[in-house]
Amino acid sequence: MARSQRIILTTTSSLDGWWIEEHLGPLFAHLVIGTGLFADVFSTFTDFFGSHSRSYQNKLDSINQGAMAISESQATLLGADAVVGLRVDHDEISGGGKSMLMVTASGTAVRARRLEPANGRYEIEHAAEKISASGLKVLLRRQALREQVEAGTLNWDAEENWRFIIENSMEELAPYVLV
Repeated sequence: MARSQRIILTTTSSLDGWWIEEHLGPLFAHLVIGTGLFADVFSTFTDFFGSHSRSYQNKLDSINQGAMAISESQATLLGADAVVGLRVDHDEISGGGKSMLMVTASGTAVRARRLEPANGRYEIEHAAEKISASGLKVLLRRQALREQVEAGTLNWDAEENWRFIIENSMEELAPYVLV
């Protein structure tokens, strides 16, 4: 993925059509915004009548977008292509007659490579390019597990096999598991 393109933000732990080469680490974005006197007074009426508070909704939308932008900036600084496992939490901070909204976005920055389907499987695009030792180790383990499954020799009771399959989102094994 070219660095000039936007960072992919996803709540999933994997990216369909992408190979996660490296986990660069967690990132956190916090944004706090005051609700304002008008919004607080107006929300009292909307609470009383049970209607939708557009002023609070607009503020939440604004700080959600801000938290996403901070996450994207942090990921760019780390050299990431994506943020996976993105989670956005909302809180209200109040005291002294004042109310504030807080949004926290968290996820894992990753370096990823686009995959292209070949012979019914995804193969790494531009395979001759540099790949990290840990990325190669994972790729070889994936291939070995696929071959063992196809040959009927995989030890399905081994915890380390399951852990690897889950952590590396080996969806291609689903037909064998869901028989």
